[in-house]
Amino acid sequence: MSGRQTARGLHLCIKHLSFVFCLCAINAIAGTFIVKPGESINDKLKSLQPGDTLLVRAGTYNESLSLPRDGESGKRIVVKAYPNEKPIIANASTLLTLNKQWWLMQGLIFDQQGAASDAIKISGSNSTLRGCEIRNGKKDGIDGDKGSTNITIENCVIHDFVNQPGVDAHGIVVDPGAIGWKILKNKIYNCGGDCIQLYAEDTHAVSEYSKNFTISGNVFYTTLGDNSENALDFKGIDGCLVDGNELYGFQNKAWVVQKGCRNITASNNLIHDSERGIEFRGEGGKSQENIKLVRNVLYNIQQFYVLKFDYVANVELYHNTLVNSPVTAIRVEGQGISSGKMQNNLIANCGDVSVSATFNVTSDHNGWFKTDAGEMAGTGDVSGADPDFVNAAQANFRLAATSPAKDKGVNLGLPYAGARPDLGAYEIGMTTPVKLKRLSIEQHGAAILLRWEAGSARDFWGFAIERSTNGQDYFERKFIETLAHDKPQTLYEYVDREATAEHYWYRLRLMDLNGQIEYSDAVEIFLAAPSTFALHQNFPNPFPANSTALQTSTQIVFDLTAPVEVRVTIHNLLGQTVRALQSIVLPAGRHTLAWDGRNERGERVAAGLYVYRILALQSGATVWTAARALTVVR
Repeated sequence: MSGRQTARGLHLCIKHLSFVFCLCAINAIAGTFIVKPGESINDKLKSLQPGDTLLVRAGTYNESLSLPRDGESGKRIVVKAYPNEKPIIANASTLLTLNKQWWLMQGLIFDQQGAASDAIKISGSNSTLRGCEIRNGKKDGIDGDKGSTNITIENCVIHDFVNQPGVDAHGIVVDPGAIGWKILKNKIYNCGGDCIQLYAEDTHAVSEYSKNFTISGNVFYTTLGDNSENALDFKGIDGCLVDGNELYGFQNKAWVVQKGCRNITASNNLIHDSERGIEFRGEGGKSQENIKLVRNVLYNIQQFYVLKFDYVANVELYHNTLVNSPVTAIRVEGQGISSGKMQNNLIANCGDVSVSATFNVTSDHNGWFKTDAGEMAGTGDVSGADPDFVNAAQANFRLAATSPAKDKGVNLGLPYAGARPDLGAYEIGMTTPVKLKRLSIEQHGAAILLRWEAGSARDFWGFAIERSTNGQDYFERKFIETLAHDKPQTLYEYVDREATAEHYWYRLRLMDLNGQIEYSDAVEIFLAAPSTFALHQNFPNPFPANSTALQTSTQIVFDLTAPVEVRVTIHNLLGQTVRALQSIVLPAGRHTLAWDGRNERGERVAAGLYVYRILALQSGATVWTAARALTVVR
């Protein structure tokens, strides 16, 4: 056939895709796709590539999600709810098998519908569940495999996993051998077993335990009475930070640590209104080791004990408040505590301590108010009838300025405001956390300016400015050091002069002197858009689309003056579509597309002349179109 035809305008739809978009040829972002009720999420997942996002419209999807491939570092594959909508994944079996790397699942509801299977199984790595609701099962909400690493569960709600009495169903359970999980700012409640269980058998060696977990900022509770077990059950963990959580409502132990768990730091937790507080117990012939409790508050513990220790080595109890619990304040039994320190704690209106085993602990400078210290008494202790809390009736256990526990502690290297540290969890004069009143972002020429204001601050090292090009993976740009007790400034700014992409997210990481970390909400900016739409010549051109060439794809560059829906197609000279991409929503800026020289069936195209065409739409109307020729060689 002879003659020449230009590509005709076609209404495009796709069955396959292999396009990858790059923002300014640096940070890859691919397509944004949509799935709606009546369609299959799994069918859409099959075609997603690293960097792609699938938006899920509201409705119920009766399927179990299976992931087809890995994402990449800096190019996660994202599946999230369409803005302001709440799609539901519902099935009577496992709803999601997260066995790949670099995925983000956000804003989805996983409804187990009373099924006796795990709602979500995780065996992959470097993936995140964010802002999801996981509910209504008879087994576990999330089951983590021993091979899972660097998993983040954040801002999720996990609830109502209940089987029957004697059969556990947990919110989150993780097998021994997992590494680097972060469980952050979730609400987990009404589980028939534990809210979180870090599992191991007696036969597991400590070297096989899970490692380096962070459990921070969560709320754990139950309204199920005897049908729940614990907020936290640690059977197999070596290295865990438990910080800033609230645990309450358990007619059992709020938290139990056993089977030789070790290297655990618990700080700034609030544990209350439960039958028992925290138990460290000997089980499986292994001792718990290197246990540090700092600035925790435990109150209204109703039966047996507030703290219990059996077969523990190297315990550090610093600045904890145990209050208003008519049970044994601290019980030491079994094989006891072989070594440790207990200083600057405040125990008030509790039952007397009980020591029936080894208590080889340096105990001094503690406060005992209407509580008999017994064998735990030491030099520098303070005793009396009333520690003078600000408002104990409303569970405000900060010290009033007139408290007899003020300035009665010993310097442990932690920050304090007075002549000496106060006893208990709260330091007078250092009671207000860092509060960001304002975080703003704007463009200044080719640079980006961040400004923020911090209100009254406690002890903190300063702010780390973190930047992301995809809203998920953040990297530190600069650390601004300041100390609250040295009267730091309240207004700050940072100028990023190395902004080469067109779309950024920034956030602040706040670090206190204890090493605890908080994050601000992220702010987002698009840099100024190009002044005109433009489609540039592909490069290289010609390009060799074969399996042996070093360069097996060509780059297509185009400029957008505004956010638009982009459709890019490759045509032969008959106007037939060789490859099509549908409904790619892109921001204003310069973008680069890579085509690997394959058709819709995944076959390499023949050598020859082709046309690439771009169509830009807003609200379904065409605002710009352009076309250029490219050459494929063999």
